[in-house]
Amino acid sequence: MNFTYFWIITLLVKLAISSLFPLSGDEAYYWVWAQKLQLSYFDHPPMTGWLFALIPDSIKLLSRWPAVILGHLTFLIWYRIISRNSAIDWKKWQGLALLSPLLGLGSIIVTPDLPLLFFWSLSVDYFLRALNEKDMKYYVLLGLSLGLGFLSKYPIVLLVPIFLIFLGIEKKWNQVKWKSLVYTFVFGLVCCLPVFIWNYKNDWISFSFQWEHGFNQGDWNWRWTADFVLGTILLFFPTLFWGFFKSFKLKGDDLTFHKIAALVPLAFFTYSSFKGPSELNWALIAYPHMLYLFFRTNFKPWQLFAPVGFWVCLYSVVLFGIFFPQGLIHDKLREPFKYRAYSSLPTTYSPLFTSTYQMASSLWFISGTPVYKVRGVSRFDHFDLMTENQIPDRFFYMKEDYQEWPEALPESQWEKEEVSKPIPGHAVFVVRKK
Repeated sequence: MNFTYFWIITLLVKLAISSLFPLSGDEAYYWVWAQKLQLSYFDHPPMTGWLFALIPDSIKLLSRWPAVILGHLTFLIWYRIISRNSAIDWKKWQGLALLSPLLGLGSIIVTPDLPLLFFWSLSVDYFLRALNEKDMKYYVLLGLSLGLGFLSKYPIVLLVPIFLIFLGIEKKWNQVKWKSLVYTFVFGLVCCLPVFIWNYKNDWISFSFQWEHGFNQGDWNWRWTADFVLGTILLFFPTLFWGFFKSFKLKGDDLTFHKIAALVPLAFFTYSSFKGPSELNWALIAYPHMLYLFFRTNFKPWQLFAPVGFWVCLYSVVLFGIFFPQGLIHDKLREPFKYRAYSSLPTTYSPLFTSTYQMASSLWFISGTPVYKVRGVSRFDHFDLMTENQIPDRFFYMKEDYQEWPEALPESQWEKEEVSKPIPGHAVFVVRKK
C-alpha cells in the first residue's frame, strides 16, 4: 500500500477510536489544565494542556485529536530519517511501529510522551541534517524543536549528551558549524522560557518534584528495577530487544547514533529505578531508535510476527473493553469507564470535592461543572495550586471506600455525615464547619 494512504488510514482509525474511548483520569487531569492556561504546570511542562485547549468544550468528544495528530506526524519525521538509508524497509518499519502498543493504539492516550516523542524525533532529524548539509536553518530549527520538546517533557535534555557522545565517538566535531550553534542555543532558550518563568514564580517546585519523583524516593527496592527492566523488555518485546543487541556487531555512522540514542534513555531510566519506581512509558523515546537498529539486522520472520501476534491479542482485549467495560478486570483498564455514567453528580452534590485529582478531573470533564480535589489530600498536584480551589463552610466530599478520612479535614474542625453511595465503592459525605 502507498505510504501516504496507509498513513492517512491509520490516522483516521486512531482518531475514530480516540473519540470512542473515554478519557482516563490522568488525561482528564491534563484537560483540566486547559481550563485555565498557564505558562507551565506543577507535574509537567505545558504542552499537553495547550493541546487539549485547541478543542472547544462544545466538542469535547474530540479532545484527544490535536495530540493524536501530532503524535502521528512523528511517522513522517521517521520516514524522512529512514529514507536516507536504503538498507531499511520503510514499510516494515512503519507497519511494526503502528502495530506496537507504544506508537500504535497506545498513542491515542494523551500523555506528555506524545509531544515529547514528536519533538525528540524532529530534533534528531534536524541534528543529522545540520551535520550533513551544514545549513544554518537546521541549527535554528534544531533549537526550536529542542525548546518545544522541553515544553513537552523534561527528558528532551537527554538529547544533549546523546549528540555530544556521538560527535566524540565518531570524531565529527569538524562538521559542526560552531557559529550557527549559537542560534540553536538562543532559539532553544527562548522556547523554554515559559517553563523557567513559571518555575521561577513558583519556587522551582516543578523541577523539585520531578527530581524527587525520579531520584529520591527512599532506599532501593529491588522490585523497582526488576519491574522496570522486565516490563520494558515485554513492552518493547523480547525479539526486538534481541535484534537490538545483535545490531552492536554492525558498524556505521547511523548505527552508532541510534545505538547511543537508544542506550542513553534506557540507561538513564534504569539508573533512576534504583532511586525510585520508574514508569514504563518513560523509555518511549528509545523505541523508534531500537526499531531502526532491529531492521538493520538479519532478523528471522518469526521475530517480526511474534510481537505482531501478541499485540493483536492485546488490542482485542482493549477493544472489547470499549464496548463491554464491565468485562475488564484490571482497575487501570476500567478507570476510564468508572465515572462516565455519573455526569449529574457534581450538580446533585454541589459544591463537590473529591479525594484524588483523577476523580475530580474525570467528573469535571464528563459534567462540565468544576470539581476540585481537597487541598492536602493525597499527593500534591495542580489542584493544590489553583486559586479557585477554596473550601466553603459546607460542601460535599466524595472518596473511595478504602480511603481513610483525610487529615486535611480534621474532625476537630469539621463534622461529617454520609449521605449517599452514588457509585459502587464510593461514598459521599456532607461536610460542615463546626
